[in-house]
Amino acid sequence: VIAYRGRSVAWQPRSGYPGIGVVQGPSRHPASREICASDSQGCEKCRSCLEHEPALHGRGTVYGPKDAQVNEGKNSHVMHQLYSLLIWLLIPLLLLRIYWRGFKAPAYRQRWRERLGYLPGNPPGSGIWVHMVSVGEVQAASPLVKQLLELYPQLPLVISTTTPTGAQRVQDLFGNEVRHYYAPFDAGVIVRRFFTHLNPQLLILMETEIWPNLIHEAKCREIPVLLANARLSVRSSRRYHRLAGLTRETLRKITLIAPHGEADAQRFRALGARSEQVEVTGSIKFDIHLPASLRERSDVLRREWGMDRPVWLAASTHDGEEDTVLQAHLQIRRRLPDCLLVLVPRHPERFDLVAELVRSAGFSLLRRSAAQGGASVAGAWSPGATAAQGRD
Repeated sequence: VIAYRGRSVAWQPRSGYPGIGVVQGPSRHPASREICASDSQGCEKCRSCLEHEPALHGRGTVYGPKDAQVNEGKNSHVMHQLYSLLIWLLIPLLLLRIYWRGFKAPAYRQRWRERLGYLPGNPPGSGIWVHMVSVGEVQAASPLVKQLLELYPQLPLVISTTTPTGAQRVQDLFGNEVRHYYAPFDAGVIVRRFFTHLNPQLLILMETEIWPNLIHEAKCREIPVLLANARLSVRSSRRYHRLAGLTRETLRKITLIAPHGEADAQRFRALGARSEQVEVTGSIKFDIHLPASLRERSDVLRREWGMDRPVWLAASTHDGEEDTVLQAHLQIRRRLPDCLLVLVPRHPERFDLVAELVRSAGFSLLRRSAAQGGASVAGAWSPGATAAQGRD
């Protein structure tokens, strides 16, 4: 049994590993491996299935109460098929986008076959798969990953991300303790190919990585799914409501949803998650312990800038946002002439472009990498200023 912030999550043992418990999944039809949808309503009579009618759903037959349950199953099945078709239509465009981004960030063109489910090397063995998007999620998940490595050293741990910067952060934090792959596109054949290679015992998705085909495949393979550090804004909730049937079907296939707070939990329930699936655990970002060396470096920077000098930080900026930041800095300096702006673009490949933008706006510029003579890992711009460290 793995303990996640006060809640125990268990999964079906496969190889007799010690310390791994059994999860009680949905009821199954004795003559097949088909999911019984009535499990969502707590039905314990699914073995006979005498009180239910079949409705097409996913890769098999789902048994649900007559009329409403049947119609709901058919509607969600149609939406799932349309979603899958849309993903297949988008894949050529996604590959072109990866190729295009490779002009500025060559790492995008490396290992692109992994996104189609073709993974290099020998399979890592049946273990734990943790999926996240990029640097922010990798950083937030670091306490969880470190605890998994400590508690289950005998299990292979795979981390997937969607960006090269996320991949680099995984390497920086965990080195060879984990294996990294780029996440697959959410298309049925591709996802199945990915699962077949990894053969995981547990899938952990970070924050809002809700991918219908990925979660559906895990359900079909009886692999528990944990949505950790889950969050759902009002805006995102409205978008998911537009695909209510598909969203409800997908959420109910997740074993445990662990949101930041009660507001997020209510939004997940409103979208169709069952109450027993949702357990508020708080944000795991507060579990991150800053090393003492980081505090020492920050003190050094502060002394370099001036202990009494006003400083403001614009971090993780995207294309078009720097113009607004620089205009705001002009207004601030009218009242605080000595104010320092530390500007950190989100993507490293934009550092040079943003540096030129700052110069063209009439500001003096000093890049921390230039001051230290090292590789460009951060940028800070202000009249006669220095820089704070930053990544992606």
